[in-house]
Amino acid sequence: MPVLTPGRKLTIALAGTSLALCLAAGGFIFQGGGFAARLVLAASSLAFVIAYVAKPLCRLLPTDATRALARESVGLTQAFAGMYAVFLGCIVLPGFFTDNVVSLPTLAFAAFSALILAVMVFGTSTKRALGSVAGRAILGLSNAYFWCAFAASDLEHLVGPHRATVFDTFYEVSLGLLVLTLFVRFADTFAERRRMRMAEAH
Repeated sequence: MPVLTPGRKLTIALAGTSLALCLAAGGFIFQGGGFAARLVLAASSLAFVIAYVAKPLCRLLPTDATRALARESVGLTQAFAGMYAVFLGCIVLPGFFTDNVVSLPTLAFAAFSALILAVMVFGTSTKRALGSVAGRAILGLSNAYFWCAFAASDLEHLVGPHRATVFDTFYEVSLGLLVLTLFVRFADTFAERRRMRMAEAH
């Protein structure tokens, strides 16, 4: 499988970040800061699902499309990181430019998420880090954190008290996609272990 070059990784990451910035600006202009944050969060959750499932899906269903996704997995992960960073900016920065004080839990969540993002980007920044046991462990923990964060957000909007919004259907779809990614990754792990046992038997 071809290695994604640094230039292509940067291009994909910048494309994702630029898309998030455009969505944030458009959402803010038409509906305000809260809508902008939800819009960017929705886009970043889709980017996360694509990046999270790219390699396992390729191993399970090796087609031209899945191979292309797998080749771009590092760039897709960094694009997600850029998009989520824009979301964090959407929930924190307005408090510094208005009289609305950002709550301490929101600041703590943003700071911790930013730290996890930095760790994720570092884990995918070099081939050496990505190929090491520690690098894979870091990336795995980062993915687990964001999977739980997105799932918790979707469940909160589905079962908690809230007004009907244009995002209601999206939360259902997003949660379904997150669950589907787990099935894909579990199936990939099972298939990989089976291949290893068959190789050892021969």
